[in-house]
Amino acid sequence: MSPMLYFLLALTAVIAATTNAAAPIRDTDGDTVEFDSYYYVLPVGKSRGGGLTLSGRDGRSCPIDVVQTSSRRDKGLPIKFSSLRSRAGYVTESAELQIVVDNDNHRDRTCARSTYWWVKEPENSWEDWTVKVGPNPRESRQQDLSKTVFQIHAFKYDYYFLAYCPSYDDEVNSKVSSDRCRYLGILEDEEGFRRLTLDAQPFMVKFDRTDGRERSSKSKAMAV
Repeated sequence: MSPMLYFLLALTAVIAATTNAAAPIRDTDGDTVEFDSYYYVLPVGKSRGGGLTLSGRDGRSCPIDVVQTSSRRDKGLPIKFSSLRSRAGYVTESAELQIVVDNDNHRDRTCARSTYWWVKEPENSWEDWTVKVGPNPRESRQQDLSKTVFQIHAFKYDYYFLAYCPSYDDEVNSKVSSDRCRYLGILEDEEGFRRLTLDAQPFMVKFDRTDGRERSSKSKAMAV
């Protein structure tokens, strides 16, 4: 897909998010995506890989880098969305979110506590902005918690882009500036890992719920 086409797709998503900001996000069954339910993040189109998972790097014992699996049959690890401000029981377009990986089964309990998506700023000019996992931002001593703020922007059908949207502080409260959003993409590194990064063409995704449970009556009522 050409860079110009990716640009047009991203622009369309921005316009859709601006004009229809309260629309619910839908999963592959057409149901609303609910907070605290788990979903696989799967690629749309002719992506070479599958879902998103975690990988180690540079000899680290814990897999903290968010990467795409190499096989389309591998759905990866499920994630859930945590609301920062929304009072709805379901996820809406352009809502401020934190993203949590289901990593409870990791044999190392220290690793299992690193579940929240964080954007890692490069230390050197030749490095990329990447997405990693870390501790719960509400319990972390790290200062810049805006590195954990994400949004979902719609394209069409039930296809979406994930965006990193750092917040800024005004005199009253913290807000997200939509013009500061950067779309997440996949970039293959020199080791062959397909890493989630801010320095690649936007990665179009869909959300596949991990179980067959029906939506709660509350979510159904609020989505109507």
